[in-house]
Amino acid sequence: MITSLSDLEGIKGEYFYHLFSCSTRLWLYHRNVSGSPSNEHVLIGKYVDGSSFPREREKLVIEGICSIDFIRNEQGVQVHEVKKGRGDDIAQEMQVQYYMYVLGRVFSKEVSGFLHYPMKKEVREVKLDKEKVLNSIVEIRRITSSSCPPPQRKPICRGCSYAEVCWS
Repeated sequence: MITSLSDLEGIKGEYFYHLFSCSTRLWLYHRNVSGSPSNEHVLIGKYVDGSSFPREREKLVIEGICSIDFIRNEQGVQVHEVKKGRGDDIAQEMQVQYYMYVLGRVFSKEVSGFLHYPMKKEVREVKLDKEKVLNSIVEIRRITSSSCPPPQRKPICRGCSYAEVCWS
């Protein structure tokens, strides 16, 4: 049961992305094992993240919990996350849903969420499924407190910065 933000300490937004794309990567990331920093997908992602929405780019950081690309407060609180492309839609959406859940707890009101794909000039609205977020937190805790899950070949492996760790 989550009663306060301190109950979320150590559960980061990136964990949701990793949970829905690769549990091995989640486990490695949780233990501060870094993927290859020279991976082309990582480099492109950092470029897109750094060059998009320059006037909006004051990250909102809640230490140990989340680092949100930017928020707006035009028609209520809005979470905005920037991605290089539509890779794993569910993983990206779950990361935004977690941020929405966290800010909903902080501001005690509903929060809307958006995924931005600047390279495609596309924006997608994300709907919060609180039950799915809470179930995901349980699964994240289970995976990160267990032994490393064996890697499984998935389409994401082709461009993954952890490929050398998993398959060498």
